[in-house]
Amino acid sequence: MKFQFFDIGAFNHKGTALTSSIGIVRTNSDFQITDKQDLLIKPELAQRLRDTSSKEQKKKLLQLVADPAVFLRNFPRVVEVLEDPTYINFAFSTPSDYNFLKYSTKWHRLPRVELTSFDVQKIYKSEMPWHAKYGISLRDACNAMAVEKVCNDWSKSVKDAELTMRLFEAITNFHRVEPIELLARNIDGVDHSLDF
Repeated sequence: MKFQFFDIGAFNHKGTALTSSIGIVRTNSDFQITDKQDLLIKPELAQRLRDTSSKEQKKKLLQLVADPAVFLRNFPRVVEVLEDPTYINFAFSTPSDYNFLKYSTKWHRLPRVELTSFDVQKIYKSEMPWHAKYGISLRDACNAMAVEKVCNDWSKSVKDAELTMRLFEAITNFHRVEPIELLARNIDGVDHSLDF
């Protein structure tokens, strides 16, 4: 069994949330990371975005990130990775990620990405109700479960994908169950991208 955790970063462009990065963390069933990647932006560009405090410099960097040619050039790879049937997909708050993808594909006049994913936020609310509250953030959930911070030179999307993986792992460890058992108990935590 192989898992794929993803997070989609977006920014507001003329009232539309356009995808700027898609972070992917792939693991085996023991949560050992086998691959990390950002499908749209290079780690060094993401680092420059994090490091600069100048609004003008951030704007220039975001324009590089938002370059439609980059999205169009990488879109086939995005579809190939996200729709890979050999992985079980996970995200934290899948409606947000799905909507970012929907708006971006519509903006670029591309076909919708069709995927099914477990929403780790829903699983967290179901399995840890005494911790969870309505609209809980990934950071709040990770703090409540004592998930260690992720330090890396990757984009924020890759970092959040890894935090989502670590949160899911912490929930399985807390309940002392195998991931497949936790998923079977949380079949309501599955979302389909075309439903949004």
